[in-house]
Amino acid sequence: MLHSQLADSCAGKVQLASVATLPLDVADLKLPTGVTSWEDATPEQVNNSPIAVDIKAGLATALNVNAADITIKSIAATTGRRRRLQDGIAVDYVVALPVADVAAAKTASATAAPAVTVSAAASASDTELAEVTGTVTALKSYAWVETEPTCPTDCGQDATTPATTFACEEDGTAADDALCVVPLGTKPTGTVSCAATRSCGTLCVANEKVVAHFCEACEAGKTNAAGDGTAGADTTCDTTTDTDTDTVPDLNAAGQRAQQSAAPTVVPAIGLVTGMLAALQLWV
Repeated sequence: MLHSQLADSCAGKVQLASVATLPLDVADLKLPTGVTSWEDATPEQVNNSPIAVDIKAGLATALNVNAADITIKSIAATTGRRRRLQDGIAVDYVVALPVADVAAAKTASATAAPAVTVSAAASASDTELAEVTGTVTALKSYAWVETEPTCPTDCGQDATTPATTFACEEDGTAADDALCVVPLGTKPTGTVSCAATRSCGTLCVANEKVVAHFCEACEAGKTNAAGDGTAGADTTCDTTTDTDTDTVPDLNAAGQRAQQSAAPTVVPAIGLVTGMLAALQLWV
């Protein structure tokens, strides 16, 4: 089973990553408190820095998104980067958007030219710098896609918690894991819980039935003989029959039945006729 995980994002939003390049001298920017270089700053320090606030404002306008949806991941001088897009600084950033807004933002990123004014709070000289216009690479979506292992189904297997695997996807296509690290963070880990499988042939005791290859107690008021095997199909319990009322006979009813079954007295027809003739002769 596959699941998409967008680390560090709000539920229901897609993470879009890009790089903005601005014609600014990194030495003119005020560093976060307590660090001596942008490389030493944590992602949180970078994102909360005054210059990040200024850059977010320019990107939000250029991409037609809210500044609150943008996270600045890193700021560095473009010198020494594999792809030198423009002299100045390179800004890795992520935009977290609802699915319905993704297409419009991607379209806007194709021609976006963010205008950024470095405020006095973000300037190393404590004075506002002139507005500069930068460029951005096209926004792309990134996700760690989780694949769950298949739980065992053979009988006699104990419960286990096998590990899941994660792979990076860029715009829905498999990509090198390194591409997901900047926008999403370190590759996540996970496990799934696999239940113990059915027994390989246990016989249920009396008043138990087989359900999904396990013995379960019968419902209240039901019974079952011992011997149902868990390796076979499900079985059922029988409803208990109350025969207590049949143990005491109904005397009135019994008397009626005896009376009805008594043989009636039968007078032979020949004897009756002979007696009648004899009586007639005496009368004559």
